[in-house]
Amino acid sequence: MIYIVNPSYRFLKDKNRVILHSVDRINDNHSEISFWGIIHPLHAQMFSFFNGENNLENVLFEISKHFNLSYDYIKALIPQFINNTQRVNITYKERTITFPRFFLIEKKQNIEYIKYNASDFNFSGNVDLFEMRLSVPHSIMLILTMNCYTNCQYCYAKKNLKTTNALTTKRIIDLIHEASEIGVSNFDLNGGEIILHKDCYEIISEMISCGYDPYISTKVPLNKSQIDHLVEIGIKNIQISIDSLETNYVKDILHVNSNYIQLITEMLYLLESKKINVIVNTIINKNNSDINQINRLVVFLSKYKNIVEINFTNATYSIYRPAENFERIKTSMSFLNLLSTRIEEFKNKYPRIHFYYSFSNLYNEFRNSSAFKKRGFCSGNLNSLVILPDGKVTICEELYDNPNFIIGDASTESITDIWNSKKANDLHTLNCTDYFKDTICERCEDYAICRQLHKVCWREVIAAYGEDKWNYPSPLCPKSPMPINDIYIK
Repeated sequence: MIYIVNPSYRFLKDKNRVILHSVDRINDNHSEISFWGIIHPLHAQMFSFFNGENNLENVLFEISKHFNLSYDYIKALIPQFINNTQRVNITYKERTITFPRFFLIEKKQNIEYIKYNASDFNFSGNVDLFEMRLSVPHSIMLILTMNCYTNCQYCYAKKNLKTTNALTTKRIIDLIHEASEIGVSNFDLNGGEIILHKDCYEIISEMISCGYDPYISTKVPLNKSQIDHLVEIGIKNIQISIDSLETNYVKDILHVNSNYIQLITEMLYLLESKKINVIVNTIINKNNSDINQINRLVVFLSKYKNIVEINFTNATYSIYRPAENFERIKTSMSFLNLLSTRIEEFKNKYPRIHFYYSFSNLYNEFRNSSAFKKRGFCSGNLNSLVILPDGKVTICEELYDNPNFIIGDASTESITDIWNSKKANDLHTLNCTDYFKDTICERCEDYAICRQLHKVCWREVIAAYGEDKWNYPSPLCPKSPMPINDIYIK
């Protein structure tokens, strides 16, 4: 049997360590779509021998020879990585190194994959697996425009963001080229509506020519001409947001005309005819918290052979809208529990489609020690940055032009200079006295591991306590004060 490193994952050298990250946009149940981790270069050297040229026995022999380790030791070590249905964790000097699901897979005919050489991952000096910040950003998101086709009542965006001097298309293309040259793995576009930018096709085409896989997400009912143009420049996947088939819903919540669903239906037919894979994102809010409504939507979507994934998430508190807006649109814990059960049934009924759900800002997470320890990893300013329409650079797409998180200006500065700027590094190291004076965090014995290693969600802090209290603890922290705003689903 011949095995290879799953082509859904890539190795990327970062000075004296290696980044292991996922590249796929679509979850095929045999890989992870958002995996990212730091591994030892010796691990990358070891797995480079799975180059698709030798059977397993010969690969094990080559690895044992390369590392001067016994064949029996290598033979006992490797099987846990082959078709592994769970992540594999290895401890190295008090640091846990994690490998994703289905890391090594059988080589199949016509499969495209990268061949690595052990020499690709040579290193000298100490290997730092503890510093999480990369030497260059792994991912960059460019918010191309704030213009929208819909006016969704649950939208988190800062609709009144002022863009007096938007980045020129030439500057955007220069940034794409710079990102490619310095080794940025992912360069994505967001909005607003990407399609509403006057030069969107030129920009998307340039991204593809530089090796990027732009993730097109839209609520615009694309016509034949627009779809043909996307196909022509090489787009293979697209995400569409569809929350409901009900006419009243699209009029009252999305604020579009009553023929919107008909236009979306025509778009889905055209996308199917062009063999473009479609990922559907459904936002659960008070107005579609009805199982029958969700059932009708899933039955409708299941008829299209190119719909490969349906994601369910819940509307969350927007820091740019009045608090009463969230009261009007938030769903309930009881419905999300009911929906979770129904989604599991959908998985069995429609095995061709991958169903995924992720619900956040739930009341049982508030001031919860367990939830706090298991909180999601914040990639902002560690391995990613966000460029606003005018070129200002922030660490998170939901923080927009908040001055506390602006680390540079891409209209005049290079990506490298921004990433290595004093503001970016200060925001990463977070000197306790400078940033958290007279707060609970300043006096906390867990400050270093909490703020400097695991990080917190700044947006969630601002949502809970207000923009002027951005340096408060995470509302998930058991030591945090009661939120000023009611941001949770109950």
